[in-house]
Amino acid sequence: MPLLPSLLDALGESVFVYPLTADGPMPFLAYNQAVLDTYGYSDEELRELRIQDVVNPGALDLDDAHDRLREIRESTFESEHRRKNGDTFPVQTTARLIEYDGQLCVLAVSRSDEDRRTFQKDVLRANLRLERTVDQRTRDLQAFADDLRILHRITTAEHDTREARYQAYLEAGCEMFGLPIGILSETPEAHEGDGQVYRLDAVVSPDPDLAPGLTIPLREAFCDRVIETGGTVTYADAATDAPDHPACVDRGLRAFIGTPVYVAGELFGTVNFVSPDPRPEGFSESEVELIEVMAAAIGRQLHLDRSEAESRRALAWYRSVVDTTDAAIAVVAPDGSVRASNAAARDVLGLDEADALPASRLTRDGKPFQEQPEAQALREGRAVRNVLQGIPSGGGTLWFNVSASPVDEDFDGDPDVAMVVFQDVTSLHSATARAERYGQLLASVLDASLDGLMAFRTVRGADGSIVDFEWMLVNPRAEQITGYSASELVGRRMLDVFPGNRAAGFFDMYRRVVETQERASFEQHYPHDGLDVTFRVVATPLVKEDGFTVSFTSVQQPVS
Repeated sequence: MPLLPSLLDALGESVFVYPLTADGPMPFLAYNQAVLDTYGYSDEELRELRIQDVVNPGALDLDDAHDRLREIRESTFESEHRRKNGDTFPVQTTARLIEYDGQLCVLAVSRSDEDRRTFQKDVLRANLRLERTVDQRTRDLQAFADDLRILHRITTAEHDTREARYQAYLEAGCEMFGLPIGILSETPEAHEGDGQVYRLDAVVSPDPDLAPGLTIPLREAFCDRVIETGGTVTYADAATDAPDHPACVDRGLRAFIGTPVYVAGELFGTVNFVSPDPRPEGFSESEVELIEVMAAAIGRQLHLDRSEAESRRALAWYRSVVDTTDAAIAVVAPDGSVRASNAAARDVLGLDEADALPASRLTRDGKPFQEQPEAQALREGRAVRNVLQGIPSGGGTLWFNVSASPVDEDFDGDPDVAMVVFQDVTSLHSATARAERYGQLLASVLDASLDGLMAFRTVRGADGSIVDFEWMLVNPRAEQITGYSASELVGRRMLDVFPGNRAAGFFDMYRRVVETQERASFEQHYPHDGLDVTFRVVATPLVKEDGFTVSFTSVQQPVS
């Protein structure tokens, strides 16, 4: 196995190979560079060592491990290994039985397990800390469970307007925190480019000047710090905590708690509560969590409001598209009845609501479909796309590209209706059929021709010059003349197969045909590549391809 040392050295793990006999493990037969680097032995020393010399005594019962390998052929063990200097370290070893140099051997791949075990210890310590934290949080949450229930009722209750819901949140917060002013703000960029602004979206305040729509520079509100830090900010007394802040100096505000509001992961603004009086006791951890829960609920509600508005816009857009598209669209129930359809469906298919889609639909071969696309979509619960169907109409057949997609209206996991789209492809189908007939006719002509016919694609170099030609087509007569089948030529280059084309002058003639885009005919002797024939050749440039076609026939039989 000459490649084995190189392959083993490419591995980052330590690899040992040693014979396993009835008397136990023998000295190492092979090992990789990682073993030398990890264990500190020289190559000569390792040749004299056995696996028990590197396994820390007591870390692994090697007899049991080898018995297990004999039984199941492959296993993974955790143990400790010992370096030459006596240092030990944890390892995880995957071992399997192999045959090497005619002997039953063990292939053992060992990797240091220190990181994983350290990680396990860290996880255990983190879990213990988490359990203590959860216990403490549970006790804290019990203290303000009533407040959470209030927030839940606000979230789930019906409100006349979106503004009324946010007003209810703020009123509840003012009562919970004992502060007279509650604000839901939005913090967009100023139109003039002068940083962000602080715009009041909803307000609870005894001051009538604080009203929705009021906009000030963000730097004049305590929430500038909330936006800057991206987290909750509290001031028990701004006169001490932020004495130079404009909200304290100019507006006389003292106590403050505020937190950011995110909508679908993007910053919307803040929810905050403030008072002109200090709050000597400050704000507890539970109160910080409470305002963050409130902000999360408000963010979800804002997202829901946006989603509903977008859904209304999307529905209006969908209706407009459906009613103006040329494709026939119908919503079909499992019993085949049409729940709804657009104007095109009514015009093209003659549908009315409660009608069924045309039952007589044909395959390309004129046979009836055993299962319609909409039925298949409902049965399989997945979209069925681009099914060609013909519908008899007025003595002819209209052809449609039909797609059907299941729709789960009540989100219970089972499709309730299918959306079916009929795209009229009658003209395309007719053109395709004509093209197929022309293709069949061309194939017949090529097969029946007494001349050899070939088509070539031009191969150009980096500078654009013609360096060769590649076969695209070969007819049966050309196969007979050249002695090569089409499968042996198509895709290959002319000069690779018949290099004599250059010496005989054929290559230069073909190049002129491509470069001048002019047809050429000539008669030329070809004494190369096992041929000794004079050919009559007609080469014609391909108009839409960078290449040419050539027809040829021999005018002189090969000389024997």
